[in-house]
Amino acid sequence: MSVTSSIFFMLGRFQPFTLGHLALVNEMLIKTAETPDSIAYLFVSHKKLKPSHYKKVAKLHEVLAESQDPSDIKRVMKTKDSIMDYPLDATDRVRLVLALFRKIYPEVEISTGIRGEYVIRVSSIFNLESRRGNIPLSREVELHIINSSKVENTSGYKAHSWLKRKYNNIKASMVTGSNRVLDFQPLIMANNPVRINRNEDNSTDSNHFSKLSGSKIRTWCILYHVTRDEKWLNSIVDSYYKLLSHEDVLRLIVEPIIKGIFGAQPPPKSSASVTGPTGTARTKRRVSSPPKSASATGTARTKRKTSQVNSSTSVGTRRSKRLTRRG
Repeated sequence: MSVTSSIFFMLGRFQPFTLGHLALVNEMLIKTAETPDSIAYLFVSHKKLKPSHYKKVAKLHEVLAESQDPSDIKRVMKTKDSIMDYPLDATDRVRLVLALFRKIYPEVEISTGIRGEYVIRVSSIFNLESRRGNIPLSREVELHIINSSKVENTSGYKAHSWLKRKYNNIKASMVTGSNRVLDFQPLIMANNPVRINRNEDNSTDSNHFSKLSGSKIRTWCILYHVTRDEKWLNSIVDSYYKLLSHEDVLRLIVEPIIKGIFGAQPPPKSSASVTGPTGTARTKRRVSSPPKSASATGTARTKRKTSQVNSSTSVGTRRSKRLTRRG
């Protein structure tokens, strides 16, 4: 078995994973196959949501009350730092990626590595231009798919450092679209990131993989949910070149996105963020031991006075008895 000498990797939000993303994965697999003793990694990033991410759903309700125009809804779907822009958790997105690979490579077994890691060995890539069949690679490539919510320190740019540590500091080159910003960390830049041209196709085909985006898929999910018009569901199926059935699309894409936007509850605020651990403990003690009322205090005082009087009477009685016996 050869020793790994270099790594090509991709990372992304994939909300959801589209065939536009698959085009980048294909390019990464081609680069990996052309580089001896190299392997590939696909990191599905993880983001911890805050209560504020859910507040902007009100804007979506406002738009839906007035319009079902896809362009109006798509603008809301791209609202930064909102649940509309990030409705799927990492596990949902990995499940979709694996389902697609099982359709593309039905004869290939997907094995598991560490918790949250899946490994697949592929010798071809899906032909996105013809929308059917596979194109052979120059050699077999080992592809690792990482669920960053399960594997610590692998989300976002941390993935690069994680790879460097895991593989003893060998070269790890990130593969990204040419439309992405150039402000990568210096360490990533030093490893020569690979930029893939993602210019849109000139055809009028709205389902061409270069024209697909996560916000467009999310918009179609919302429209199907609101109208129950099958044309929106069919649009999603067509955008995956029928690799996924209607049932697959509902189960893997539509239902998780709708649940993420409309059905999920915001994470509760921690007690520490509101009162702090000490304040919370004090509150609990106060609740379990409420202050005594004025009537209760008065009753207690009356009982003490009565007890004192009874005690004095008892002492006087004992003295009288002793004097009587002496006489």
